[in-house]
Amino acid sequence: MKAAIIKEIVEKVFQKAERECSKDSKHALSNLIAESISLSAKTIERLYDKYLEGKEGVGAQNEHTINELCKYLNYDSYAAYVKQNGKTKSDGKKWKMVAVVSLIVIVGSILGLSEKNKEILCMKWKVDHYEKLACSVSYKEMVVP
Repeated sequence: MKAAIIKEIVEKVFQKAERECSKDSKHALSNLIAESISLSAKTIERLYDKYLEGKEGVGAQNEHTINELCKYLNYDSYAAYVKQNGKTKSDGKKWKMVAVVSLIVIVGSILGLSEKNKEILCMKWKVDHYEKLACSVSYKEMVVP
């Protein structure tokens, strides 16, 4: 479970509780949430401390705790939350693919433009061989592009 997604879940849980509770203290909100799911108010307060206040020293949350928070948000589980909110592992792969394709297009464009700027050379017959010269030579000379 990714910490960023868990933080998002905890934020949404407390936002929902704030809409449903007349008091906005951490303790009151935690008690309201605990009444709806099978977690203690103290566990919910620890989640608040860790993810919303950024306090150190709070241990990692187990899968049951996060699943209960997702149920409070009307999802079946953490996996359902991730799936329904488009937070899949392939998102990173999509961005990498877009970056690689963009880089290839940019490099190809630069190389293509540099080829267009090269001077076109022509040839002129000199007795027994051709000699290179610029195509912008006088029209009186016989120039072969």
